[in-house]
Amino acid sequence: VPYKGVIHATSPMCSFVLTDDKDPEVEVDPMRNVKIRHGTFTRVDSGQDPVVLFWRMVDDRFPGRGGRWKAWRSVFDPVGCNYVLYREFYDACNKLYIKKEIRPKVWVHLDSAIRGYITLAQFDPKVDHVLGEFKIWAEETHGAVEKAFDALDISKTAFVTERDLQAAGQ
Repeated sequence: VPYKGVIHATSPMCSFVLTDDKDPEVEVDPMRNVKIRHGTFTRVDSGQDPVVLFWRMVDDRFPGRGGRWKAWRSVFDPVGCNYVLYREFYDACNKLYIKKEIRPKVWVHLDSAIRGYITLAQFDPKVDHVLGEFKIWAEETHGAVEKAFDALDISKTAFVTERDLQAAGQ
C-alpha cells in the first residue's frame, strides 16, 4: 500500500517520522507488521523532552515578547503562506541550529492531527488567537484589516508602532 505525505509511528518508548522527501513504499502484512521498502524514518528516543528543548532553543534565538511570532514569520513561514510542510520545518530548524535528533519528535508534537503541515495555530496558539481576535475587531470596526491599519497609523509612517497602538487605545 503506497502512502504519501508524512508518516508518524509512536509508542511510549519512541517515535518514528518519515524524514525525507521521497514517497515511502509501505507494506502491511496480515500480522500487521509494517515493512518499509523506500523512505527514511528517524527514531527519536524519549529521554529528554525534545519539545521543551526545541522551544528553549527557539526562545533563545528570538528572545522577548513576540519572539515566537518573529521566528514563525522570519524563519518558519517567511513567504507568509500560513502553513509549513515538514521539509520547510526541517530547513527552518537548520537555520536555527536545532538539533537534528529532536526535529522529528517536535514535528510529531506540532502536527498531532497528522495533516502533513503545521500552521501558526499549532506553532503558537496564543499569537494565533490574538491575531484572529484582531482580525475580527478590525473588520467589525473598520470594515477591513487594511483600513484598520490606516486608521491606527497615527504618525502616517506606513508602520503601526506600539506608540500608535497605545494612542489608539486611549
